[in-house]
Amino acid sequence: MAMDNGTMEVRDVVIVGAGAAGSWAAWRAAGEGVEDVLLLEKTPRLGTKILASGGTRCNLTTTLGPDEAADLFGTSGGRFLRRAFRILPPQKLREYFHELGVPTLAAPLEKVFPQSGQAKDVRDALLNAVHMTGVEMRLDTQVVSIVPVTDASHSWRVELAGGGTIGVKRLVLATGGQSYAGTGTTGDGYPWLRKLGLGFVEPAPALAPIKSDEKWVHELSGNSLQDVELRLVNAKGKELGRRRRPLLFTHAGVSGPGAMDLSGIIARTKQDGGAAKIAGWCLRAAACAGLSPARVCATCRGAGARRIHPTLALRRQRDAARPYASATRLWGCLDR
Repeated sequence: MAMDNGTMEVRDVVIVGAGAAGSWAAWRAAGEGVEDVLLLEKTPRLGTKILASGGTRCNLTTTLGPDEAADLFGTSGGRFLRRAFRILPPQKLREYFHELGVPTLAAPLEKVFPQSGQAKDVRDALLNAVHMTGVEMRLDTQVVSIVPVTDASHSWRVELAGGGTIGVKRLVLATGGQSYAGTGTTGDGYPWLRKLGLGFVEPAPALAPIKSDEKWVHELSGNSLQDVELRLVNAKGKELGRRRRPLLFTHAGVSGPGAMDLSGIIARTKQDGGAAKIAGWCLRAAACAGLSPARVCATCRGAGARRIHPTLALRRQRDAARPYASATRLWGCLDR
C-alpha cells in the first residue's frame, strides 16, 4: 500500500467482489507474486452465493474437457469462454481444490462436487487461501463508483459508500450478475461499465423453467423422465442447442436440467428479437421407468396434441414385469 501526495490510499491490485471469481482472482494474483492485493466485499462475508450453489453441495466444475465445456454456453458464449477454459481446464481446477484440501468427485450429468458434499468446504478453502497468501480483505465495504484517472501513481479511483476513496493501479471487477439479491448479486457492475463506455452482453434470464401453453404438457404435470434429449431450434429450423438431461413436466410447462440448460438460449434469442422453440425430444429406453406408456398415450390423445410427430410409438412389451424397458420414442413440440 502507498499514499499519493494528497494522502489518498493507493493500491497495486483491487478486486471488487469476493464471490467465487473475486476470491479466486485474489488468491491467484497473490500466489503469482503480487504483494499488494486488496479484496473488497459489500456483504458481511466472502462467498455467500457459493454456499447456495448446487443445492448447498456446490457443483464447482464439470468433467467435460475445455472445448466441450465452452460449447455448453452456445456459439458466442463458447467463443468468449474457450480461451479461459483452455488456460484453466476443469481438471486443473479440481487439482487446485485438492491442493486446498477439498478433494472432489464426479457425479451424473458431468458435474463435480466436493467429496464432502458441502458447499461450505469450498467457500472455506477459498477464504483460507486468501488469508494464507496475504490478501487484505475488507467486508461490508460497498463500492459506489469507478472513475478512470490519468494520475502518474494510479489508473483508477474507486469511490466507497461513506466517502472513502482508493487509488488503484490495476482493477478487477468481479461483482457477479443480477440473480439472487440476498447473496449480493444485484448487478452493481453494469452501470459502471455503461458509464465507462465498455461493451458487455446485457443480462438475460437463464437456468429457469420453460413455460408452455400446450394442454397435453400440463396434463403430464408431475412426471419426470431421466434420459431425454431435447433439441432447440429457431424459427428457421436452425439448431441452437441440444441437451441430454432429465426433464420434468410441470403445471406451467417443463423444468429439470434439460429444460433449464436451454432456457438461457431461449431468453437470449428473444432478447435479440428472434424466436426459439423446443422442436422435439426423444425419450430413450431408460426414460420411461415409472411413467406408464398408456398414460402418456392417452393424455396426449386426449389433449389433442396434433403436433406430436408421431404421437407416441411404443414397441410391444415382451416382458410384462418390465413394462417400460422397451419404450422407444416420443416427439413433441413446445412453443416458447
